Amino acid sequence: MRNKYLSLLPGLLVLLLFPMGPTAQNSKACALPCPPNSSCVNGTACRCAPGFISFSGEIFTDPLESCDDINECGPPSPVDCGSSADCQNTEGGYYCTCSPGYEPVSGAMIFRNESENTCRDVDECSSRQHQCHNSTVCINTVGSYTCHCRQGWEPKPGFWDKQRNTICKEISFPTWTALSGIKSQDLVQEMGDLLETPGDLKTLPFSEQHFVVTNLLFGLENVLRGVSKALPKGSFTFNSSAGIELSLEVQVPSYRNITLIQKQTKMMLTWDAVRDSGDSGLAVVGLLSTPGMDRFLAEAPLVLDAEELTTLHETHRGLLQETSHILLSDVISAFITNKDTENLRSPVTFVFQHSVTPGPREKVHCVYWEHGQNGSGHWDTRGCWVTSTRDNSTTCQCSHLSIFAVLMAHYSVQ
Repeated sequence: MRNKYLSLLPGLLVLLLFPMGPTAQNSKACALPCPPNSSCVNGTACRCAPGFISFSGEIFTDPLESCDDINECGPPSPVDCGSSADCQNTEGGYYCTCSPGYEPVSGAMIFRNESENTCRDVDECSSRQHQCHNSTVCINTVGSYTCHCRQGWEPKPGFWDKQRNTICKEISFPTWTALSGIKSQDLVQEMGDLLETPGDLKTLPFSEQHFVVTNLLFGLENVLRGVSKALPKGSFTFNSSAGIELSLEVQVPSYRNITLIQKQTKMMLTWDAVRDSGDSGLAVVGLLSTPGMDRFLAEAPLVLDAEELTTLHETHRGLLQETSHILLSDVISAFITNKDTENLRSPVTFVFQHSVTPGPREKVHCVYWEHGQNGSGHWDTRGCWVTSTRDNSTTCQCSHLSIFAVLMAHYSVQ
């Protein structure tokens, strides 16, 4: 019988020790209960864990005190994560991440301070991380990107150009009487015939003249780009009776320089600047000069980019007002096999010959034709700049390919 009761002793000991365990542990740990996110100090007080704070100070004895999270990302002394980075607060801590549109060079997605910051701009366009519609061209910007309508296209109703959600459509021609006697089999000659005998095109309002001529130039450029793909390797030139010059270079892309020379214009670029990485076959570089096109585009307005406008005002130390401008050079169209030429790897160089020498308060600008959303257009200097100018020639560089010219503007000081 005694042995029977002895066998129950281990179970009774467990029952007796169970309620005593926590009480004994608490008694040994701290004389008062500490709140969450804190620890006991010397058995008589509490201290908040790193990343938390109490209103009573670092060490407290008030049993009603609490430890609240410190927002290291907020005032009065937010953590400095460095440029192009954001601070992310967490419970009891924080971390830094690169801002949207940036990525860490080091590969570390989170870091602690400015000294660990390696954030750099992400080129969403070349890395194909963009969401541009296939009717647009992706243009990388610092920390972001925009979607531009392709040449000869315009935003669909309800959309705006140069937005992330831009969707575009092909531009249709306004109705005008076709000229008699023009043969479609000779595209360059047809353009020359149009310049020599414009017919009722010249009677259209300026905005519609700009609209028609823009589509003629871009349309001819697209056709020539397609036709040139059937040409064998080599150099080709054509001159029409109206003075239009077409120069084509068909080659396997390499790293050498390309130079196309015409009577009044020279173009220089590298294959690497314009070649399509996905195309290993023959590539084409083309230059089309259209003397006489200025009669249709000369009345278009001139828009200077902000940097050039600021430089102009600083140079002349006064409030300038443009009074007039004229085209000094032929209007040219530069194109390549690859249609994505909004942002070249390296700039293309143009040398324009002209007979007029700029005088006092006359400024030479390298310009390209910017097609407007309303079907009209204007001359623009964005992405083009003058590298040198002499009495009878001007050298320009541009970061994109389009329709170009050299324009001289006359300014008056107010």
